[in-house]
Amino acid sequence: MTTLITRLFWMVVSLLGLDAVVFFLMFEHTADVVQAAVDAGLSAAAVSSDTDAVKTAVTQNIQAALPVVGGRFDANTDVTVRKAQQDQEVNVTVTYHMPILAPIQRIFGLDLTMPITRGGTQALDYLHNGLQAVLTDTPPDKIGVVKTTLQISGQKLAMYIQGYGFGAPPNGVPGTTTGDFLTFEDTTQGWQAGSDTSGLAITYGDWKDNEITITGIENFGRGTEVIRPGDECRITVNTANGSTTYYFVANPSGDTQYSVTLGWKNGSGLQYGSATVPVHTPVTWTASSSVPGDGTNGVGIYDTTTGQYLIWSGSGDTVTYLVNSGTPGSHSYVAYYGPQGQIDKALAVSDSLSVTWTGGSQELTAVMYPTSDGGQYIDIFGPDLTNCVVSGTGLSNQTQISANEVQVQAASANDITGVVRLSDGTLVPFTAEAY
Repeated sequence: MTTLITRLFWMVVSLLGLDAVVFFLMFEHTADVVQAAVDAGLSAAAVSSDTDAVKTAVTQNIQAALPVVGGRFDANTDVTVRKAQQDQEVNVTVTYHMPILAPIQRIFGLDLTMPITRGGTQALDYLHNGLQAVLTDTPPDKIGVVKTTLQISGQKLAMYIQGYGFGAPPNGVPGTTTGDFLTFEDTTQGWQAGSDTSGLAITYGDWKDNEITITGIENFGRGTEVIRPGDECRITVNTANGSTTYYFVANPSGDTQYSVTLGWKNGSGLQYGSATVPVHTPVTWTASSSVPGDGTNGVGIYDTTTGQYLIWSGSGDTVTYLVNSGTPGSHSYVAYYGPQGQIDKALAVSDSLSVTWTGGSQELTAVMYPTSDGGQYIDIFGPDLTNCVVSGTGLSNQTQISANEVQVQAASANDITGVVRLSDGTLVPFTAEAY
């Protein structure tokens, strides 16, 4: 009996010893797997801003080497991802619940586990969004852009490009120049500036190894060269250190998302500058805003010379207004985006443009004559009417009688007004008197 008890005792001891050996071997193996999963999570955190991507990397490593059923591992509760040191580092912690003495547990129907927790920290050298970074053990590129700040007000633009490896200023910088060392492109609007082939020079305020300051782009805000909120843009910098391209979505600051431009129409389209025209020549201003009116704010045109609000619309993004003068002189105008009749509260104001009317006041004499068949014609008299053009409601069949006289037919006795465009472009209105 004693011998039997002794044998049973040593059998139990042997089983316990064997389980202990297996336990320590399994513990070491499991701990190594958990640490490998942590390392995989850190690698994912270094190149992705998605926390779920970190958990996926950890889970794939655990599942490849260890059983996960029965509550031994749950990525939602057993993986933690935290930022630390003012977002300069990311911590990843992983816990796996390893069974204790599995053979004995199966015999006695037990389910005991031991949590094995491992963690690690990864320094984030080049922060972007969330956890996105470059691994510290991966050498960074020699050149890179990490941030772009854009400010727009009317036709004025400022851009601050921050990064590293920009090197010494290229030839012509600071100043206004073109060159393949920097290209800006608004891919949404379909235009670019800076390169030799773009035809649009960039004005550089400063060029440092870690920051480039742009203070203007040729023709900006005049025609198609505009930047609107939400536009997809990119900047490419080429230096001796290499080349880098930075993609970003425009969100102009300064006058925030709002900008407004003013131009005037002529035969070739909109012109974004001041105008000089003969007296009596009308000029049609067109104001356009980067965003449509919302009912409270809208786009309008303001005469800064007289202090008059000429036109405003709380819907849409464009308004037009015709101005004219019968005497020589100048008027200045601006477009604005803001409340109606309150330019002092405008969210954006364009550059001031002017119209200068030149030349003396032209006088014409017009007389309406009846014809024998019951019709009417108008004789117009004035100095140098050669190559002039007469227009007006009901007026037709212009005939050049002499250098100082033209004649037109009138459809009715009420069609007595019109305009004569002289050969120099001057527009002179007239009203015919009955003979």
